[in-house]
Amino acid sequence: MTVLPTNAQLRVAVIGYGGWGKVHLEAYRSNPLTQLAALCGRDPERVAKTATCYSAHPYTNIGQMLEAERPDLVSVILPDAKHFEPTLQVLEAGIPCFAEKPLTMDLGEAERLLAVAKQRGVRFGINFNHRYSTPFQRAKAYVDGGKLGRPAYFLWKFTGGHFPEGQPSLQHLLYMQSHGFDMLRWLGGPVREVSALGADPRGEGLLTTATVLLSFASGAVGTLIASVDGSYADPHNHEFECLGLGGRIRVTGVLRRFEWSPRASREGTTIWEPGFFDDRARDFAATTATHIDRFVRAQLAGEPVPVPAEDGLEALKLGLAAIESAQTGRRVLVESSS
Repeated sequence: MTVLPTNAQLRVAVIGYGGWGKVHLEAYRSNPLTQLAALCGRDPERVAKTATCYSAHPYTNIGQMLEAERPDLVSVILPDAKHFEPTLQVLEAGIPCFAEKPLTMDLGEAERLLAVAKQRGVRFGINFNHRYSTPFQRAKAYVDGGKLGRPAYFLWKFTGGHFPEGQPSLQHLLYMQSHGFDMLRWLGGPVREVSALGADPRGEGLLTTATVLLSFASGAVGTLIASVDGSYADPHNHEFECLGLGGRIRVTGVLRRFEWSPRASREGTTIWEPGFFDDRARDFAATTATHIDRFVRAQLAGEPVPVPAEDGLEALKLGLAAIESAQTGRRVLVESSS
């Protein structure tokens, strides 16, 4: 672990204080390397009340907060379609930003954010916190360590979630399934081609379920099954699997179970599940706290951002390509920046 300067600490501001915003607030409050300085929101009474709970200064104007506080880091946690303008304000002010996924819902906006961050020389990360669950940490170690061998296929299934009223077809491929596209890239490498089919099981003229086929640069193939017609309460709403010439990896429920089955049967199967008292390993919010800690440590040590915002752009490209394919019936080539 990086040795940090004595008494190193970042002053942090948070924009947004909804359900997931409070996950960020708690992560910063409990981290000895951060001081929660300010909180910004729309409702004066609510933001003042919440800020008081965290001993932070309340604001209803982002520009005023940035000018008055000059924080070392800002977290942006707002509704999916509202990420662009606040994030742009933070980056244009030259302040490091830790953004929630999706980066944006629009390719041009995402590219502008990255251009501003580069121009200002600002650290800019995105919270793909699935990467910090124990099962996926183990999966990554097995892939990078060569145990999986040459990959044959990757499978991601997530069939729970939410679909706000009035939302266009397949928009969940941009916000909810950004995790899936990111994990498939993180473990399988760049994706070169996408083909998708959408379904309207509700009969409302909206595509709320989709199957996405992917072709990886490695030669492997993949499938992403995405639906908001299931429930978070379903114990089988998430599954991940990848098969290589060295064996098979399976992850259940993001946090619930990791399984490694080597091709050489004499080695035996390896299984990890959180122990009875291992509450943190079962806590999805803890993955964000871990990611925030890594981001903060990297900033204090002058090291690269753990999950750069560029990865958010790549996930967005895949989601947009899948939507285009489902709407046109054509395969879509994906131009990767990596």
